[in-house]
Amino acid sequence: MRPVLPDDLFAAARACLAVPPHVRFAHAQSLVGAAMVADAYRQRNNRLHPVFGGGTLMAAALAHEQVSEARVDNADFRECLIDVLRALRCLDQPDAQEIQREAVGSSSRRLMAISSPQSSQ
Repeated sequence: MRPVLPDDLFAAARACLAVPPHVRFAHAQSLVGAAMVADAYRQRNNRLHPVFGGGTLMAAALAHEQVSEARVDNADFRECLIDVLRALRCLDQPDAQEIQREAVGSSSRRLMAISSPQSSQ
């Protein structure tokens, strides 16, 4: 995944706000996984992923429905920001690839996903 900037966080949080509260963290994980898939695709094929873009979290988020405007003083939006940050924090943990595989599927189950030995285990 490309470096995460504040606008990436806000776009991902707006996408999470558009789904029911009980699936928001899973959606945040899916967005992070999609950004990782897109970045790997971009590096491997030297072009943008056809669905998730160039490997930024924002591009992955913009491929999904979003709430048009959200403010940080909205408690639900703050919770969505926290969910996105928690999903990103999972990347620092040893089982991050397992989280990614659950979020976007392994290469054997999803078209154009990362095709590495770890993703098909």
